[in-house]
Amino acid sequence: MLYDEENIIENFDNLLKTDTYIKCFMGEKHKPVYKDDKMISFVKNNNEVIIVELDEYIDNKEYYHENFEIIRIHHLTEPQIKKCKELSIPIKYKQRLFNIIKHIDGNYLEFNGKDFRVERWNRNHYDKAGFQVETTFRKIEDVLELLSHWDKFKRSTGTLMTFTGYDKSFFKNYYEENKKKYDLLTLFFYDNDKLIAFQVMEKTSDDFWILHTRKTDRFNYPNLNLYVDIYTFRKIWEEYGIPFYVNMGFEGYKKMTDYKIKRFTTHSRFESYYLKLETEFTKEKTKEKIVNSLF
Repeated sequence: MLYDEENIIENFDNLLKTDTYIKCFMGEKHKPVYKDDKMISFVKNNNEVIIVELDEYIDNKEYYHENFEIIRIHHLTEPQIKKCKELSIPIKYKQRLFNIIKHIDGNYLEFNGKDFRVERWNRNHYDKAGFQVETTFRKIEDVLELLSHWDKFKRSTGTLMTFTGYDKSFFKNYYEENKKKYDLLTLFFYDNDKLIAFQVMEKTSDDFWILHTRKTDRFNYPNLNLYVDIYTFRKIWEEYGIPFYVNMGFEGYKKMTDYKIKRFTTHSRFESYYLKLETEFTKEKTKEKIVNSLF
């Protein structure tokens, strides 16, 4: 399969929008809603719903507008955005998200040549560190402690929103079930008794993987993100022995990190979207802001 933008969009639901993918963006209080064993939405609270199947909204829009003040539709492709416009779906706000697909093979993972000095040094340095890498956590408290540590240091740099609550929710509520049901690769890196990193990936075709979530103590272990990816990609190559592709996750269109752009060979890129819809509630809020600005 080519895994270019056209192919990704055509196979978006099977390759990317998996049950695990959606659950990695849910908080502990969010309630998933299923229809025919497929998640169609999740309720954030009594007033807000996030829909993950566009047709679900189209078929039941009266229900959603009657029961929720805030309606969002997530994980949409460009053709679906066009469909929304054709159907005059009331879009209040559209967020464009940037996704990068990386291509990995055995030759690349040798990291030969001067262009790969950083990767080669990182691999050799941390290979000698003697980390214990396990396929599940020793105890859930290890994960929660790493997330709290990561959250604290990110906030100390001025980051206001860290989204570690999504990771906590996933590991506490969905990890065990999804690990049994789906083809997940989960790795937990311990330095003696301390969990210093974890990685959750999912194989959605013979040669395509999603990097769902990764957290590392890169504050005390410089560039540990890179080593965790190198280790994980080597493990996939050693087990399957074929070139493969990895969706490294999305970021805001103007906020792509240098790491996602520069590290590993970029194969293709594509865009996805989040929508917030106009409702009677949002219309009233807009009116209030206009009135308040006049006085």
